[in-house]
Amino acid sequence: MGRRRSAAQPSLEARHVGFFERMNMNKDIESNKLIEQLYFEMYHKLFLYAQSALRDHCLAEEAVQETFRIACAKADRLAESENRQG
Repeated sequence: MGRRRSAAQPSLEARHVGFFERMNMNKDIESNKLIEQLYFEMYHKLFLYAQSALRDHCLAEEAVQETFRIACAKADRLAESENRQG
């Protein structure tokens, strides 16, 4: 089974800050807000789904991060979508 998060690992909020800094968020503030909102609403659900499918904590985190990296790259199209949560 996957590893549990130890006390030394950063919180979701700390990972959030680092993630968006690495992604060099879009210049469009509204798109940034949308991605951040989806991140906080969906990260845990997506992580649990990925962990159950992959059965590996680290791979699950990477899969969810990659999902949000793609969302950042396509934020303009995501903003126009009627079904933003998939």
